[in-house]
Amino acid sequence: MHAMGIYSPQQPSPGFEHAGYGRFRFGPQRVVKWNCVFRVRDKHNGVKPGRYRYRCYVMLGTLKNVIDSMQKLSASE
Repeated sequence: MHAMGIYSPQQPSPGFEHAGYGRFRFGPQRVVKWNCVFRVRDKHNGVKPGRYRYRCYVMLGTLKNVIDSMQKLSASE
């Protein structure tokens, strides 16, 4: 069995502490969609134009490989 996970040391986005990662299960297709979303908002001035950079790590392997890798990344940040 294979597993995949995503981790970002920049999550959660400020002001969105209960958001950032999503997972959606599609039963008939036997597939799961996941995402890592960053939110930028300045309600008074709008979002400033420019370059925004976000770091995301994607882990692939067995479930144990993925969990171990996520824990190591989280502990190292």
